[in-house]
Amino acid sequence: MDSNYDKYSRANVTRALSKNYNDGDDLGDLDSPILPARLSRLSALGSSFSTVDKEVKRLGDFLMKGSQAGFACYIVLMLLLYLVAPEDSYGTLEEPEYSATGLVFVLLFVTNGSRLIPLFFRESSKFLKTGAMIGSLTVQGIALSGSAIMLLLPTPIMMDNVTGRKV
Repeated sequence: MDSNYDKYSRANVTRALSKNYNDGDDLGDLDSPILPARLSRLSALGSSFSTVDKEVKRLGDFLMKGSQAGFACYIVLMLLLYLVAPEDSYGTLEEPEYSATGLVFVLLFVTNGSRLIPLFFRESSKFLKTGAMIGSLTVQGIALSGSAIMLLLPTPIMMDNVTGRKV
């Protein structure tokens, strides 16, 4: 049996976690690569769980606001694109472009669906309460909607004067 077994037993870890971190007693005696990273980090920082939870909440709020701002920017830029683009620049995708864009849409839809649907059913009560999840959904939603717009609607297509290709 490992000599460190007693030192890292559940009872000792629980005892160390239940101590008041503000009295200067930290997890220094339990710092080990076999403990979860959060415990080792807390040991090194000497901070309490409540401080870390506050930082995580602030980060979640920041990500939530950032995803809202990013989505608002996306909507404004799409509206400006359709308002400013000349009427004669609208066109549909040709066959290779259409197939590639369709493949991107299907890949995004399947990968995100296979990741998010089980998560939704497993944690439906707190599914959209974290800023990280909202940010992830925002980015993937923008990617999916961009692909869908190119597939279904005429989009502004400009010709590059230097290369002669569509942009």
